[in-house]
Amino acid sequence: MKTKFGLGTTIFAMIFGLATTAMAQDVIEKMSAKQIEGILDSLADKDLISSYEELDAVNTYKLKIEGVNVLLFNNGDDMRLYVGFNTESGISLAKINEWNRDNYFSHAYIDDDKDPCLESDLLLTGGVTEKVVQRWILRFGIAVLLFQDSFSK
Repeated sequence: MKTKFGLGTTIFAMIFGLATTAMAQDVIEKMSAKQIEGILDSLADKDLISSYEELDAVNTYKLKIEGVNVLLFNNGDDMRLYVGFNTESGISLAKINEWNRDNYFSHAYIDDDKDPCLESDLLLTGGVTEKVVQRWILRFGIAVLLFQDSFSK
């Protein structure tokens, strides 16, 4: 006899699987240099980032994602990803506002040199897992590509 599983059973199994996966991971409330380097090594091993290097002793890293240099600032209980672009023609405030209106996980602005910048912050207070940090970095990489595309048109 064949057993038929409905959509509800499938969704329950997916949620239960994600919950047990999340429970199996340690919850991080402060990120050490060793932890962030472990996460970056894991992403580099999977070719999800091309390379990374620590820039100084205060937990600043330069990542290469899809050929773009991204800075990661690790303040212990929060982290920031940042990329700035040098553009000849600049970008309008309307485009920046459009980006900020349509995209939830990053914010754009024009710096003092009139160049567009993109940032994303991750608050660790309350706890995250390494998987959350990995997904945050990967999501930012996608945002960088979409942001570049939006002002190159």
